[in-house]
Amino acid sequence: MECKHCGAMLEQETSACPECGATVTEENNIHTTLPVDEIEEYEEYDEDEYEDEEDESEARPKRKQNKRLGLIALLLALVVIAGVAAVVFFSRDKEPYTGPMASDQYVVATFKTHQLTNQTFQYYYWAQFYQLYQKYGSYITQLGLDLDKPFEEQPFGSSGNRTWADFFTEYALVQWMQDMAVMDEALAENYTLTDAQQADLQSAIDGLATDATKNGYASGEEYLKHAFDLSSDVASYNAYLTTSYTANAYQNQKYYKLYAEGITNPGEYKDIVCINIRHILIKFGDSSQTAKDAAKAQAEALYDSFKKKPTVENFIALAKEHSADSSASAGGLIENVSPGQMVENFENWCFADGRKEGDHGLIETEYGWHLMFFDGYTENVYMTATQLYADAKHSEWMDSITKSHALTDYRDKITFRHAK
Repeated sequence: MECKHCGAMLEQETSACPECGATVTEENNIHTTLPVDEIEEYEEYDEDEYEDEEDESEARPKRKQNKRLGLIALLLALVVIAGVAAVVFFSRDKEPYTGPMASDQYVVATFKTHQLTNQTFQYYYWAQFYQLYQKYGSYITQLGLDLDKPFEEQPFGSSGNRTWADFFTEYALVQWMQDMAVMDEALAENYTLTDAQQADLQSAIDGLATDATKNGYASGEEYLKHAFDLSSDVASYNAYLTTSYTANAYQNQKYYKLYAEGITNPGEYKDIVCINIRHILIKFGDSSQTAKDAAKAQAEALYDSFKKKPTVENFIALAKEHSADSSASAGGLIENVSPGQMVENFENWCFADGRKEGDHGLIETEYGWHLMFFDGYTENVYMTATQLYADAKHSEWMDSITKSHALTDYRDKITFRHAK
């Protein structure tokens, strides 16, 4: 068996490549960053909140989306659009196709000597949507995205200054810029795909016609026009797929070299482990200042009482009697908490430097006042020092190759031909 990342020969039952450190899975796919993990507007959305709503107290700190930038497995765009997202979105009416238009080749962005045409932009744009849909599925409406309306008519976020089309456009342009910067680096190093990678890429290209037939389309080109934009054609899509695949493959190689460095010397980075935390919630009666002051006074009085006997047994008893949180019956215990999971003030207290078992304190969040008790660290590793090192160095590298030149966009040249 051959590693699809570096080409090294692997023994059967191998879980990681000894040369590049890549995890060996059945898919062994390329990797990329998923930009939606960075968007603060998504922080407080959690699928569990909707799946287990009856089991969650309103006062319990909401779990926040993990915004960590890691390299996560990416299915090629054609595979993504062949799923549920395609079934939902392909039903929208299209403009009549009258052939290529001049607007297809309008330059909508430049980076160094590279030019992004409106035609190629559409692949990057719709890839953002399909990745978002793949991540959130039927919960996407909870983010405020209506699949029955054009994205350019729907406000994004609470400010009302941006639309969903703006959001997808911004990240499409960034992804294209990163691909161009990475391809320049790959070219400078005379990087080439391995035989196995070439075969994977060719398989995806050759599979277009098969996937089109499977989804009820007369040709690969018709399939692309429904999946992306009426400007799409097979040649431009294959070029996009080749660039995207190669850029991601090169990034993988770069990342796993950094990962190998981190194994030997992760520098100042240390493993981040999950924690167990106990808290007692004194909930605000309402949003008035009077109610907030009353909750604070009650919390301070309870905390003063606890400090006279600051034991875990006493905290458990007080939590069962006084906490308004759903964890009260468990003595206020919330287990295996990781960074990015709780609201800001709660999390800052939990993961403060030097935090040790038995620490206690009093904090305020939007839910009320919390008596905190640090129950201890667990054996569950959230991120290893090696991962932290590799992610940080990879981000530094990406910044170094993208920020030396400006991305210039011409958004007035962007033309959508996807729906009436």
